[in-house]
Order: sequence, then C-alpha cells, then structure tokens
Amino acid sequence: MTWSDDWKEKLFDPELDYFQALYEKMKYRVGEKVPEPKVFADIAAYGIKNGEAATNALAEILEQLYATDKYHTLITCDGYNQWLAPSRLGSFRYANA
Repeated sequence: MTWSDDWKEKLFDPELDYFQALYEKMKYRVGEKVPEPKVFADIAAYGIKNGEAATNALAEILEQLYATDKYHTLITCDGYNQWLAPSRLGSFRYANA
C-alpha cells in the first residue's frame, strides 16, 4: 500500500479548499476537548457524540495505552484484516482503481 497526495492534483480549487478547511477543523487532540478523562470510556463517549472526531478519539485511546508502563496491553480488533482491505470503489484516489 502506498500513500500519496497525487489525487489532489485532479481536484478543482473549491474541492481543495473544502478538504483543507476540514483538515484544519480536525487538527486537534481529543485531550484538548476532554482534558481530564477518568476512564477510556470518557474519551470513547466523546468520539461517539462527535462522529467526525471518532478517529481522533480512537487514536487518543491507543496513544494512552501505548504510553502506559503500569499495565501490559494487548489490543485486538475483530475483522481488522478486512478494515484495511482495498476499496471496491473505483476512484483516482485509490491505488487499486
């Protein structure tokens, strides 16, 4: 799998402006919005209430788990191998198109 911004060359300026505004809006850590969560469920609840921040909430939980020395942590995700499968959607944004 490769990552590239080449797909942006095929968009019109209004589309690029839309994506840039969206990226700027999402450029924060959930820890800024939920400054002192007591449990991981507090972070998860924020992600559930704010759907566009769900990925940020998951990343914050993973970061907290990775940073702990108190407990050994094993993260499992049912169906993970399907989560990152190539899209069936034919688009210039995907390498499989």
